[in-house]
Amino acid sequence: MSFRTSEYFDKIFEAFSATAKGSYIYLCDMWTDMSRWSKSAVDYFGLPGEYMEDAGTIWAQHIHPEDRRRYQEDIDAVFSGRKKNHELEYRAMDKNGNYVVCTCSGVVIEDEAGNPEFFAGTITNRGTIENIDPTTNLYNLYEFLNALRLLRERGKKYRVLLVGFKHFSDVNDLYGYSFGNEAMKLFVSIMQNDLMDKGKIFRMDGTRFAVLTTELRVDDLKNYYLRLQEKAKNHLTVQENNVSLALCGGLVVVEDCQISEHAIHAAARYALNVSKNERHGELWIVENDDVDKNKKTVELINVLRSSIIEECSGFYLCYQPVVSPQTGKMTGAEALLRWNREPYGEISPGQFIPWLEKDSAFFDLGNYVLRQAMLDGKEFLKDHPDMIINVNLSYAQLERSEFRNTLVGFLLSTGFPPEHLCLELTERCRLLDMNFLRNEIIFLKSYGIKIALDDFGTGFSSLNLLRELPIDYIKIDRGFVSEIENNKADQSIVKAVMTCARELDIGVCVEGIENERLRDYLQNYPAQGYQGYYYSRPVTKEEFKRLELYK
Repeated sequence: MSFRTSEYFDKIFEAFSATAKGSYIYLCDMWTDMSRWSKSAVDYFGLPGEYMEDAGTIWAQHIHPEDRRRYQEDIDAVFSGRKKNHELEYRAMDKNGNYVVCTCSGVVIEDEAGNPEFFAGTITNRGTIENIDPTTNLYNLYEFLNALRLLRERGKKYRVLLVGFKHFSDVNDLYGYSFGNEAMKLFVSIMQNDLMDKGKIFRMDGTRFAVLTTELRVDDLKNYYLRLQEKAKNHLTVQENNVSLALCGGLVVVEDCQISEHAIHAAARYALNVSKNERHGELWIVENDDVDKNKKTVELINVLRSSIIEECSGFYLCYQPVVSPQTGKMTGAEALLRWNREPYGEISPGQFIPWLEKDSAFFDLGNYVLRQAMLDGKEFLKDHPDMIINVNLSYAQLERSEFRNTLVGFLLSTGFPPEHLCLELTERCRLLDMNFLRNEIIFLKSYGIKIALDDFGTGFSSLNLLRELPIDYIKIDRGFVSEIENNKADQSIVKAVMTCARELDIGVCVEGIENERLRDYLQNYPAQGYQGYYYSRPVTKEEFKRLELYK
């Protein structure tokens, strides 16, 4: 058999092949079943040659066994005339035996009489454009966001199931990273087999995986998740070792097709975090298992992200005074973030910060708080030259390499004196590597900036941080003082913490001073600062300057 072609036709084919970077061109003569493929495809996959008879069968041998049936069914449908387009994603083996993910697109070209004549298309090698996770051969986070964007543009409804493991690092510590990778690959295989081609699986950051589907309903995904949980716990055998993994999951149902892909990603991470930290691995749909509430929450996350992108529109700062227990005078203020935008109204930071804390946009939001607090603080310092402005420092800011330059830039552009700035390390900051955290604190203190540990006592590592880090203040969480008058355990803990801090020359600020009785009781403890509703709720800059404490 021969391939019906011409010199002119060959030049066109070669031109397209040469310019299709990362993709391979193929053309099949449907009358003779002879095909021509790009030379780059022949070289990369080790095919017999540019011209092949029965190329579909030859190519099928390169396709991963788990994907081969889908490929064969789709190609059979094209060549039997049941469909005219071919659009499929699968894994294909290169000449070295490694699998890469490929997207194959093809179309039937008909003659003037409407009879099928040629089948032409491209195969895009996703592995060559760095959008594939090398460990699992799955699309990565970048491709996940691209897939969500395409669904949004096409107006499609879909569901996202995000799953992750609790304490997977224990597996790596016990058996090594190669073993851990094998366990992940085995779990991915289980996910794919159980999904039955009704969705796509993506490797996200760390040990998280996302399932994106337009076919499976909420109940289907609940059952799918339960099966994955059971198999992760009881049916993972790696190198003759039985591995038991605890799975957590968050589910986002997307009914509003205009919500951005980044907001959906943030909502999925939030749902997974609730499952992991509050629900003992129970599948969690954002804001409850009520789909309507879920929709409203995702919409709100989308608006919040848009607000950040729009130069933090709708966000503003409030200030709560810090008062000296000895003199009753104001010594400083803490800057606290708020958001208000119609038609949503005032949204509590306790609600929106967990949604956004792991989002890339949170870095910009944290920087907004830092810069605005410096600008407002300069005004306060005109009336109170000795006061300190406290600003919460997020994990998302501190871990970024550009944070140092950003902070120094703010100090220079605002003219705010760094010795009047105190950065409070929030709970998640304590998850950073201790050496990294220490070096960052030393850098900040070299500028005269003070460092405080917020919510001291709420984390297991609090005492260790006192020993390891050169901090200036600790802020005792309100949970330790709200019942202190009648709780001997709280009395002993607060007394011990304050004694320890005094010996280490660390200042103490007590949060949660709600009434005069509690303030008077705590006079028996050697604190340097009080903060709470007894003195003032957090108020806007204008209201803050009208407080009696300020005058």
